Amino acid sequence: MNESATLDVLVFERLTNDPLAEEALATLLREKNKQMDLNVLLRDHAQKKIDDPKELELREGVDRVLALYSLIEIGLYARAIPSKLPQKLASPALDVLTPEPLARYYEKHYPLQLVTRFRNRLRSKDAAFVSDADQSQASRLYATFLDIDRNIADDEDVQTLQWMLDDMWWKGVGFPDLVEVCRQPRGFALALAGEKGVPKPVVQAARGLLEYLDFITRFDELLARAAPVGNLTEYLWLYYAYWFKQIGDKFSERLTSVFTTVGGWPMPGGRTPDMSLLAAAVGRLTSGPQAYWRRETSIRHQGD
Repeated sequence: MNESATLDVLVFERLTNDPLAEEALATLLREKNKQMDLNVLLRDHAQKKIDDPKELELREGVDRVLALYSLIEIGLYARAIPSKLPQKLASPALDVLTPEPLARYYEKHYPLQLVTRFRNRLRSKDAAFVSDADQSQASRLYATFLDIDRNIADDEDVQTLQWMLDDMWWKGVGFPDLVEVCRQPRGFALALAGEKGVPKPVVQAARGLLEYLDFITRFDELLARAAPVGNLTEYLWLYYAYWFKQIGDKFSERLTSVFTTVGGWPMPGGRTPDMSLLAAAVGRLTSGPQAYWRRETSIRHQGD
């Protein structure tokens, strides 16, 4: 797929074909929104919780718009999409990323470095790219990354698991309930089957866990492959930095506790994942891109 086609597909999947993202972008672009104060909508949830369904929906849409801009920034760095973006994409992006309410949201409340880099790039500042020699490999790795992310981006089961890892509860149901069903193969199987009596969030989180095990393995391998390619590992890692850095300790502790609980008993489909390898991957992910650079340097030196 050529660079322009890659960008077109990305925008179609993440914006044109996503009503939540489209509505959020339209809301952000309005100069005067009489129905919604953006300072209130884009507040830090730690200061005032968000439980209004409309607010939750709009914030989800805003997050999706920011995710698109982050993906574009990675693609620009990897030289996998055109360095000169279409004006119909670049102009609205700069318009929404500049005002204080949203800038505070992605720089202070929920730091998203890729979005900041994208905004600065649009202002003709700090535009970084991989070298000519690395472009071909970087583009292939970027395509693999998009495929990995596509598998979990809109997966409600994975989202439920992530919310549980981040302390979300549903009427008294939370992460400890997932750990409980993981204690025995039968309990986990009943959750996967959606057995009557197993709370829906636990069913979703259990199913999401299976997908997430695959994600961890694939993303860990991708970062290792990207380590020799400029700073691509950092760009890719930053996309999930909320999980790996901002709540990294909790993320690592809770996933590791699940791995310890399930041990080595077979998963559906006859798989028996090596939980020690998964725990090691989580350790690298939460240690940051330097863990992959050190590993790559060590492997290279061993070959000398």
